[in-house]
Amino acid sequence: MEVHLSDAERVFIVHGVQEGIRNDGRGASDYRPIRVETGVLSTTLGSARVRLASTDVLVGVKAEIDEIDCKQTEKKGRIRFFVDCSANATPLFAGKGGEEMAEFVSTALTDAYSNSKALDLSKLVVSTTKAWTIFVDVVVLECGGNLTDAAALGAKAALADARLANVRIKASDSEKSEIELTDDAYFDSWQLDVIMAPLLVTVNKIGWSNVVDASLQEEVCTKSALVVGVASSPAKGDLVTLVRQTGRGSLEPDSVDEMIALGVRAGNSLNRELDRILADIGRTQTNRNELVSAAGFLSS
Repeated sequence: MEVHLSDAERVFIVHGVQEGIRNDGRGASDYRPIRVETGVLSTTLGSARVRLASTDVLVGVKAEIDEIDCKQTEKKGRIRFFVDCSANATPLFAGKGGEEMAEFVSTALTDAYSNSKALDLSKLVVSTTKAWTIFVDVVVLECGGNLTDAAALGAKAALADARLANVRIKASDSEKSEIELTDDAYFDSWQLDVIMAPLLVTVNKIGWSNVVDASLQEEVCTKSALVVGVASSPAKGDLVTLVRQTGRGSLEPDSVDEMIALGVRAGNSLNRELDRILADIGRTQTNRNELVSAAGFLSS
């Protein structure tokens, strides 16, 4: 939906944030309720649906075997992100608005995952000349604020749900070897290690204060924001894979440091909670909804 705020409403939201009181009662580092569901699309290798309050995204993962880029110094596969922001999700996406937002989110995901420690793309190599290319398609069903974070949550959950078929290399009469896929693509398959796959945390500067997971009303009042890519695990520690500014306002160096620190703290908590959900799904081998209560979730 499109949001129009009067000057008085803007002042109310900004002053409330600066006093540590957001209009929905959350703290600066609190997320709204999050629902994660995996295995929702039978026509994909992996899929997920994420609802972040009223923001709703659907993510599907597909893959194909391509030629390895001969210019690469290291043999590895590829991962590509595509985002569809339809005007049906919000009138803000009408015209070029949806294209610009889709390009921003897809570029942020691509750059965040480009860190070699985030996802081991060498595992996608199937022969000396062939490797898997993974396609992650994000469809925005509804936008209620903080779309970037929701898309990253959906991408990680869908990648965790994805199964790639085991590949066998067969010798042939010609000089080129033949690639044969298994007949049972589900049971004779493997899953990606996404423990260090990054999430994106958008830290909004409202007045002189910083908050995460801004609502649509808070986004209208945001002067500038930082998108921070955060990967973390107990064994490997924390990794910042992306820092990108968005918005028209400028930021002081000290403010940037504070915003990154808040993004890392929130990202660590968000990663732990999502990893817990994905581990539960993996243990039960069933696809079910997980509701994360906002109470105490990602509190400072």
